Amino acid sequence: MGKRGFDRGELETFLAVATHTSVGKAAAALGVHHSTALRQLASLEARAGAKLFERLATGYRLTDAGHALLESGERLKAGLADFEARLASCDAGLAGAVRVTTSDGLATALLPRWLAGFGARHPEIEVQVRVANTIVDLAERAVDVALRPARRPSGNMVGRKAGTIRYSLYASREYLRRRPRLDPERLDFAGHAVIGYDSALGFFSTAEWLERTAAGARVAARCDHLGTMLAAAQAGLGIAALPCFMADRALVRLIEPPEAMSTGLWLLTHPELRRMRRIRAFLDYVWDAVRADQALLAGER
Repeated sequence: MGKRGFDRGELETFLAVATHTSVGKAAAALGVHHSTALRQLASLEARAGAKLFERLATGYRLTDAGHALLESGERLKAGLADFEARLASCDAGLAGAVRVTTSDGLATALLPRWLAGFGARHPEIEVQVRVANTIVDLAERAVDVALRPARRPSGNMVGRKAGTIRYSLYASREYLRRRPRLDPERLDFAGHAVIGYDSALGFFSTAEWLERTAAGARVAARCDHLGTMLAAAQAGLGIAALPCFMADRALVRLIEPPEAMSTGLWLLTHPELRRMRRIRAFLDYVWDAVRADQALLAGER
């Protein structure tokens, strides 16, 4: 039986673990499941016939064998990124695929309607959606376009702020029947339960605000997807901090959206792709769609 061919996923996992010194953080950065990252790392070590990392209490540290692979692995990754960028620059006009990443809230509540309108206008363009609440690095060419809630974009991305997303606190009517309403002026969470954000999303402005403001509440659960948080709040588990466009129709809004929880909505792409006709068509259409839905995104009732 011949040797198994090169696996890019194993390479990316190896480099991500070397950077983050943690399989969990590496998996989050790559947008893959923790078990997938562990399996890829074990497979690569089996092919190498040596341990590539020491498993320490403080994290993963490269062994001598791992260090020997690191430099060539980084060169290979850069070469693959350059090849893909050059390949994508062979513009096929208003046809082909556009790979898009966005958060799960936008992917479920708004993006399908926008894609339906875009598809009617450009039926020869196939949109491939990757849902990830963590930041996908466009420099690695995993996607072509990012529609990303953020204070400021980071990494090798170019684009513009398309709108503003506002968040508020929400609970179900059943939950509120069992507990007193929050006083919007004092926000005393004593006796209340909240649905918090998973540590992987701790960088969100909303997650930071909730940790500061609801310190006196019991944390009933932590989630890494807004859809799960919404469902948990609908089930009466606790109070959730959610985008108004997701929660206004499903739950009771408890306070007016605090400015500290608001975030920008950025439309981003790779510098080398922004002039491709199908990428430009998608960016322009979604820009107009976001602007048309700005009142909804801003929680204006």
